[in-house]
Amino acid sequence: MPAPVLRDDGLGPQRSEYSSDSACRKGYPGEPQAVEPSPVGLQDFMAVKKLGFGDSGVVYLVKHKLSNKLFAIKKMEKEFLDSDAIEMLLQEQRALLKVRDRAGLLRLEASFHDSECFYHVTQFLAGGDLRGQMSKCGRLRPRHALFYTANLILALEMLHGLGIVHRDLKPENIFIDADGYPVIGDLGMSKHRSFTSRPPSLQDQSGCGVYSAPEIFLGKSYSFEVDFWALGVMLFEMLCGRKPFSDGFDGLRESVLHDPVVFTPRDRVDIHTQIFVFHVLQKDPKDRLSPGAMKRHKYFRGIDWGRLAHREIGAP
Repeated sequence: MPAPVLRDDGLGPQRSEYSSDSACRKGYPGEPQAVEPSPVGLQDFMAVKKLGFGDSGVVYLVKHKLSNKLFAIKKMEKEFLDSDAIEMLLQEQRALLKVRDRAGLLRLEASFHDSECFYHVTQFLAGGDLRGQMSKCGRLRPRHALFYTANLILALEMLHGLGIVHRDLKPENIFIDADGYPVIGDLGMSKHRSFTSRPPSLQDQSGCGVYSAPEIFLGKSYSFEVDFWALGVMLFEMLCGRKPFSDGFDGLRESVLHDPVVFTPRDRVDIHTQIFVFHVLQKDPKDRLSPGAMKRHKYFRGIDWGRLAHREIGAP
């Protein structure tokens, strides 16, 4: 067996106790148990660098020793995970397995654990995330915003077709692949549509309340429409370099529930784009555009949806 990875690389010991299809450690009440050794473990990877921090752990760039391919590993320390965090971890793994090999959705390559941590191995996307793009540019060129939005509609259609509501769509969870296409990741907050419970409070939304739809703030039941609301907020932010609603904690709820969406002349956003955003950011989810209506909207005039779905259109 290879020598253990040094602790100062951040990844920890190499011993793996999970099957590749389970992120559950023995000793957690009510969690399924690993029934066979994992075909992949931490010993198969070499740490390259730390990429950043996610909502529930640290993400590293790693190289697979046998193939020399690059992957991302999210490391989550068991010591700091309560039962709710464990459930979110399992939700994310189930969702990632369900969407595996679906275009526009992050691909899970393996899951395993050692005595101290859980690990998710996913594809590495060299383009970073949408937040990084927006931070560099302030606001995106209209054709870039259009391209990202159109692709995200297709990805959400696919996700929703599997019965999954993402619930945590935000620029930090949109990654850019080597071809410039956006990919939706971080499914830890996702739920199957049949899931029914009290919607999470603002404090439980991992800091992304500004992308949350009015029905979540009102404590009402919600469904796929909350993801399209978040997409509308992101599109406004991509185009204008600011959010459409107050993001101060005290005023956020009132702003989302009552404030209109306002474009200014300085935003230089054309009328078809403005109308599209208005229709997506309707306070009542029943009034929001459906995916089909979105794709027929004049904002997307000239888009060949078939070619886009087959990635036959080059990124701008």
